[in-house]
Amino acid sequence: MKKSFVLYTDIEQFVDNMNNEQAGELFRAILNHETGKDVVLKDAIVKTVFPFIKTKLDEASVKYDRKRKQNSKNASKRWDATVSDSMRPHATASEPMPTDTVTVTVTDTVKKKKKETIVLPDFIDNETWDSFLSMRKTIKKPMMPLAVTRMINKLTSFHDKGHNVNEVLILSISNNWLDVYEPKQKEEQNNWDKKWN
Repeated sequence: MKKSFVLYTDIEQFVDNMNNEQAGELFRAILNHETGKDVVLKDAIVKTVFPFIKTKLDEASVKYDRKRKQNSKNASKRWDATVSDSMRPHATASEPMPTDTVTVTVTDTVKKKKKETIVLPDFIDNETWDSFLSMRKTIKKPMMPLAVTRMINKLTSFHDKGHNVNEVLILSISNNWLDVYEPKQKEEQNNWDKKWN
């Protein structure tokens, strides 16, 4: 029994002029036809429309069967070729092995990326910076050159405000943060502590 069939949208022109009961009878007739059951039609409009749809369904079924048989034939050819290759008697030392010469031309179109050298400011510890980049790679979010430049600019602004940027980086590393965040001022922290303690 077939598990599926093709129903084309051009039958919409017929169904639009039917009420729900007629459309249901038509659908039941289509299913019965495709599953090999008897088709019983009561309504005159459905009796008029069904033969057109049946013709389309039959054409699609024939086309499917042709394609299925061709695919089966192609698979058999591939199988036969594989089996016959493995079943062939191997050449003996006195018989030369058949050789085929194949010439392959490979065109390399890969653009080589040049590695940009980033100069870190003195206030950023190289080891801490490398740890931050390593953490980003570990969480599969490596930094692109533009992002590195922006991150250094952000850290520079934190440094200019008097923050220890290495502590900021360590905090981001320990929390697996993608970004760095400006530390809260001592007054803000004290206010928060007073509020919640």
